[in-house]
Amino acid sequence: MLEIMRRLGTATSSLHRGMKETVDAVGEFLVDAFHYLALFAIGATTVWSAAAAFIGMAARGHASLGDILLLFIYLEIGAMVGIYFKTTRLPVRYLIYVAITALGRVLIGPRVPPASWADRQDAFGTRCGGARGGSPAPAPYA
Repeated sequence: MLEIMRRLGTATSSLHRGMKETVDAVGEFLVDAFHYLALFAIGATTVWSAAAAFIGMAARGHASLGDILLLFIYLEIGAMVGIYFKTTRLPVRYLIYVAITALGRVLIGPRVPPASWADRQDAFGTRCGGARGGSPAPAPYA
């Protein structure tokens, strides 16, 4: 009886190891497949957006500094995707480049908010226009 229990324990532990190796291999395959699919989607979206921005600039006949900085942002995102694809490491340096370029693009952009902001409503249905006819000022505390 003791020999049967020992053999049963050995067989179940061997079966468990085999199942674990199979599940680990399938899990690793699924994670890699997701990484490649996500990288392809991000890369394709970046190329598509950069091409659309470039076509828009060509249609206007000129490119502003903000447009050129936008193309640099697309370039940095593409480089980041390429490096991640080759090394599976996310280069933080490129994220910093994107942030600095985006900040520069915002700083040189137009300073006047769109006129449609005065007509927007908040979650309670009140207008958000402020001094230009929006919600009345809150009542002072009594």
